[in-house]
Amino acid sequence: MKAIIAPRYGDIEVLKYSDVEKPIPKSNEVLIKVMNTTVTAGDTEVRAFKIYWLWWILVRLAFGLFKPRQ
Repeated sequence: MKAIIAPRYGDIEVLKYSDVEKPIPKSNEVLIKVMNTTVTAGDTEVRAFKIYWLWWILVRLAFGLFKPRQ
């Protein structure tokens, strides 16, 4: 399936359109097909860490310490 991934932190230029494996749901899960989504300016600012320096470490812990969580 096609997906947009963020392999590293940075501006919108780090987002990549690529093929990924289709997830297989477990017995207590469901697979939902998403037709459309959006990336807002706020999403790109958080991924690029254009935020107040006191919030930087908390946001880094939430989104992934060394690289973004998928």
